Amino acid sequence: MSDRQDNVTLQKNIVNSLILAVYFILNLWISSYHEAWRDESQAWVLVRNSTIPEIFGLCASEGHPCLWFLFLYPFTRLGFSFYDFSYISLIIMTFAAALWLWKAPFGLFTRICVLLSPLFFYYNPVICRIYSLLMVIVLLLCIQWKDRHTHPVRYGILVALLIQSHILVIGMSIGCILDMLLELKDNKASRKPPAFTGLIISVSSFILLLLELKQDSNTEAFLNVNPSSVLNNVRPTHVYEVLLSFSSKFGKITGWGILLLSLLFLFYLFTRYIKDTGFRREYSREFIVMLCAISVYAGVMFLVRSADHIQIAIIFWIFLMFICWAGMLKDDLRNMHLIITVFLTGICILDMPTCLYSDIRYEINGLYSGGEEITSLIKDNLPEGSTIVLRNDLFSPSVYAYLAETDAYNIWDIENISPYSIHKWGKVKPRELTDSEVPVYIREDFKPGDEVYFVAASHLSEDENVKLLFSNSSPSKWHEDFCVYSVIVP
Repeated sequence: MSDRQDNVTLQKNIVNSLILAVYFILNLWISSYHEAWRDESQAWVLVRNSTIPEIFGLCASEGHPCLWFLFLYPFTRLGFSFYDFSYISLIIMTFAAALWLWKAPFGLFTRICVLLSPLFFYYNPVICRIYSLLMVIVLLLCIQWKDRHTHPVRYGILVALLIQSHILVIGMSIGCILDMLLELKDNKASRKPPAFTGLIISVSSFILLLLELKQDSNTEAFLNVNPSSVLNNVRPTHVYEVLLSFSSKFGKITGWGILLLSLLFLFYLFTRYIKDTGFRREYSREFIVMLCAISVYAGVMFLVRSADHIQIAIIFWIFLMFICWAGMLKDDLRNMHLIITVFLTGICILDMPTCLYSDIRYEINGLYSGGEEITSLIKDNLPEGSTIVLRNDLFSPSVYAYLAETDAYNIWDIENISPYSIHKWGKVKPRELTDSEVPVYIREDFKPGDEVYFVAASHLSEDENVKLLFSNSSPSKWHEDFCVYSVIVP
């Protein structure tokens, strides 16, 4: 019997290893085409040019907790090249895929379908953002879930990391903290130092988050929440716009279907839980976490911002992955396991063609972001030692992150009247310029006879002192379409 079990384990390890290798190779191939866009480069530039205390001070303007910035910090200090940036998320997600393959309580076919869905494929391993790290944290939380109160310190650390990962999972974190409190209340045997330690770690992380996101008088937070903006969003047309923004990330028709199926599945799962368990509190903890997760997520979506890129929409499916995993752990609810498996498999199959195919095709055949291409043209055509002017706008990090890999150029921030450092949301700048106004101020900042080069995100009118030298070869997916102008100071 032991030999047979060993053979089964060996076969499982071989199959999982082959699947993991294919997963890694496919995403590595796509990564070789990827050009980092502004949200990726913004985080890198911010960490590269800031100290750790400054990073904490910038969390409010970025609208993100500190975890991703602190994770990137050693890479920027150890000389890691921005050109290899996407390989960071690829390694993280390969680890996440290994956790999924070896630990997920689903059959092989379901595990493969999930790996090939937007949860795991392309978006998180190739586009290097906090979402890759978030996936690892949630998977570790799923693995830990059944024994979370046996190892409360480990549980508390995972919840603390979850709090510091992304604003949209704060609800899930609050649900986990409520779970800890309910366990202490209902189970006297759990009232031991490790349980209180885990709770303190989680709550401390939450307090730290509040301090990180606190606004000051000089900085407008990226997620600017005020009564007027919230009231403006409380209207039926805005609700429809948010749902359209969310569903459109997964295709015009299938997106609505996926969203509706997901909501119906959650309703079904909830009613079956009530029917089969009487909604006893020890069986309802997953739904407390899920209710908190979706409530805060929906609140941010409807009242503050919509799903303006697909990774925000994918967070909703991370919640679904969690509740499906937790449901599979309940042995006395086996009659629901087949329904959970069919739903998760079906949703992932529906997800695959609508968004993955179109975006990956664009990545390989089109121009994803114009930053890397325009930087290559600059290096090929402009002499070393040239002064390159950038506006301090949301497009500038896409160019600066690549240009800063070499010391060959002087990069000037025309709006802050200083060498370029970071782009800070909401920062009051000495100048607020449009692209067309920049040549006028170049003449103020530089000496007569100087020739400087301005990287603009739009086309300018040319004259005898302003000449277009080159531009991106085609429009990019993220509208980062750069033009380089020679500006001569008369």
